[in-house]
Amino acid sequence: MYYSINIALLFLQIILLVDAIRKLQKDYLNFSSYFVLMYIILYVPVFWDIYLKKYYFNYTYKIVYEFGMTTSNYIITKMNVICFLIILCFYLGFNVKIANKNHMNLFESKQRAKIKFLSNRYLILQLFLLIVWLLIILKSISNYEGNLLLFFSPSSKTVYSSSYIKCISFAISRLMFNLRICRDSIRYHKIKPSIIFYMAVILMSVVPTGQRREIIDAIIYILIVVIYVLNQQNHEKYFNKQMLKKIIKTLSFSLLFVIVLWYSRVYFTQLQNGNRLDNLFQIRSPFQILYGSSATGYPTMLSMYKFFENSKMPYLRNVIYVLTSFIPRSIYASKLTPLTEYMQIKTGLDSNLSLFYTGDLYYTFGYFSVFVSFLFGVCLSKIYNQSKSKDNIRYSYISIFIFSKIILLFKNGLAEFIIIFVFSYIIIELGMKFVFPKKRDDLIE
Repeated sequence: MYYSINIALLFLQIILLVDAIRKLQKDYLNFSSYFVLMYIILYVPVFWDIYLKKYYFNYTYKIVYEFGMTTSNYIITKMNVICFLIILCFYLGFNVKIANKNHMNLFESKQRAKIKFLSNRYLILQLFLLIVWLLIILKSISNYEGNLLLFFSPSSKTVYSSSYIKCISFAISRLMFNLRICRDSIRYHKIKPSIIFYMAVILMSVVPTGQRREIIDAIIYILIVVIYVLNQQNHEKYFNKQMLKKIIKTLSFSLLFVIVLWYSRVYFTQLQNGNRLDNLFQIRSPFQILYGSSATGYPTMLSMYKFFENSKMPYLRNVIYVLTSFIPRSIYASKLTPLTEYMQIKTGLDSNLSLFYTGDLYYTFGYFSVFVSFLFGVCLSKIYNQSKSKDNIRYSYISIFIFSKIILLFKNGLAEFIIIFVFSYIIIELGMKFVFPKKRDDLIE
């Protein structure tokens, strides 16, 4: 019976994949389509490997075996169905209604006249942001015991004193980049070479952390913004097949870059610790990196099932965590830790298991997670598509910012996505509002 259920589900997964690809032909930045692709690539092969007990991805289960992954066919099939429904409902919710795709072209004179910025405010804000960013980086360098070269390498180390400081550094670097892009687009009608400096600022903020997700996130953001603006600069339509090829190449590069970043991180970490490795492939093969212990979410679902069954963890814990996350621990010492850290402490594992979108929702809302996933898809679609609409050109960066966070949402779950997005959005939007006031009639050059 379980085999028949899983075969039927496989056909549904194929149908979902085909529809996701079809939607990409209409909108090359359809967030939900790429979300489905990640699910198909990282969940489905691993599920069948576990269900058929082939264990070709044996390295994938190294940590979860220690944790106690359930092997019951009932639970394995149940989790497969739940994961599919959560992803499907997000996909359906996101695509309930597609916003108008007719975007304002920054480089047409009639439309350009509507978009002005306050030059004096721009200069003051950019200088202020640069000083704050430099202070954060210099403080981090002063706390680092290695040399400067290793600090800016993708080695595993603690760069920022707190997650708040890290978010501020990331947000400031992107705000400076956004402001420069808008300024060049409006004043010079093209991207000036000086934008390379602001790209470097973004990368210098994230590369030292050694976190692959953060680095790829930043690279995707930079590339998509540049491609988007260059596309408008050349007076091309918002969608065309050539643009789709560019985006697919960008995302394919990002996927392959995961492997390169992992080897770079291991190499520089060992170099930092004085233990240089001669053969990195002896640690993990490229295939093991892509399907490594925390790089795919299905085994995590099985492990978390057993953990919740034994620990009697209450649902909605992550909701409380999100609501209290913005309160400094110095004020609220007993505030909840992320669920992954709680699990790590309780189980004694050396590293924590990433929640992933499916795990975060299911172990927060139970069976209601399917409905919550649909509502979240609807809400995210509204924000995402409106930010690309004709009447909101100043907010177009929001859709690209959300798009660049796709790995964060997929791998770390909804709770982390909401916290980081809201915190970053407040900082970036305040800066944009300072330079681009809401009332356009009051703008001056």
